[in-house]
Amino acid sequence: MKEAVKKIIPLQERDISQALISSISNSIYPFVVGLIHRDDLVGSGTLVRFGDRRGILTAYHVVHSVVPKFDFRAGSQDSLGLIILPHERVHRFEIPLGVGVVTVVNIAKPKREDLGPDLAFIEIKPSHHLNQLDASRDFFNLSVHREKGLRMDLNEKQPMVISGFCHEGHTTEVNKDGFSLVKGFKGFAGLTAIEHRREYADYDLCDVTVDYSLADDLPRSFGGFSGGGLWHVVLTKNEETDKIDHQSPMFSGVIFYQEQISETRKILRCHLTNSIYRHAIDTIESAE
Repeated sequence: MKEAVKKIIPLQERDISQALISSISNSIYPFVVGLIHRDDLVGSGTLVRFGDRRGILTAYHVVHSVVPKFDFRAGSQDSLGLIILPHERVHRFEIPLGVGVVTVVNIAKPKREDLGPDLAFIEIKPSHHLNQLDASRDFFNLSVHREKGLRMDLNEKQPMVISGFCHEGHTTEVNKDGFSLVKGFKGFAGLTAIEHRREYADYDLCDVTVDYSLADDLPRSFGGFSGGGLWHVVLTKNEETDKIDHQSPMFSGVIFYQEQISETRKILRCHLTNSIYRHAIDTIESAE
């Protein structure tokens, strides 16, 4: 049987359905994590791999500006918690920091809060912790997609998706023991578009738009979203059935800053493909 031709199409508002959004979200969520420290959401990240190395790509300030600070020293009793499901009733995955399982590769320390550059890689060493995480989550393969990432030239016409976890609207419950508190945080993936591109300190950046006039259920604050992912999504149309579908999303950037532009508009500033597929990979590759 001959397979129907699927034509690549631009994003049109009339083509957006809940089924399409759910399908795109479900294809991205396996790579998305929320970062927890001392029972609070401190940021988001994307599970990535480069060769045999695996870990979380996030923003530098998420790792280093937490209060209280992460303690990565040998013998530390501190831990990094990961939210690995995009629901309020989340599963918390704990990784100890003081036993040599986790190291941090500082890719870019911010020169300015609003422009960065602002990137870090939390590497998870081979261990049963990594095996358990690998069994339930996916790691986006930067090696396989590097050449494509370096060739990409994203613009305002191409559909983008942001992914991460929001602090806003979290739930707090008393655990079964009656003493400890359990917090739940919502994962969020939403369609957006690039509004502006720029270069700073040899890193490529872009602003994506959050337009509150289009939907009233969007988070008013994206606290917790720092370090989250930016994805490029190619939409397709079946020429026989007219069904709108999508190709596998391409990891394209890291969110690190938000700014309110007006009462109805906010921008999220992100590192873009050259920052990821050149600078981040080069730094990870050269780190011990």
